Amino acid sequence: MKKIIIMCLLILFSLNLFSADLQLKEPAVAGVLSFAMTGVGQFYAKAYTKGSIMLGGDFIDKIILSSFFVYFSYTYDEFSWLGFSGAERGMLIGYLVLSFSLKLYSIIDAVISADMYNKKLIKGSGKLLSRVGLDCSRSAVISGVTYRF
Repeated sequence: MKKIIIMCLLILFSLNLFSADLQLKEPAVAGVLSFAMTGVGQFYAKAYTKGSIMLGGDFIDKIILSSFFVYFSYTYDEFSWLGFSGAERGMLIGYLVLSFSLKLYSIIDAVISADMYNKKLIKGSGKLLSRVGLDCSRSAVISGVTYRF
């Protein structure tokens, strides 16, 4: 299974997915980049303001995470969920929800930003677009070509 996924990713990144003249941004790549590091997908989609805000939010997120580690390492000898007070549990759950929400919003926004960038670029060009698609499953690798007029 891992070999199929790796092979599909290598094929996907080695293909010229769009017409070279327009240099469109692939929304899936923007989503993967934002998953890897919050805000990078927005930079890929040329949404620099949003990307900067997301990177700043991620930086603040990491500072809060570091402060939690410092606080709990000085307060407790060993980490045990049952040993934490109700307020500390609430802070940890709140942090995890906010951190996950920021990451999820960043991924979704990166995909939408790349799609919006492509739509603006296509609208002004009036060119014929061809796109190569690739779908990987456990039993097969399926590819196709789509033309837009």
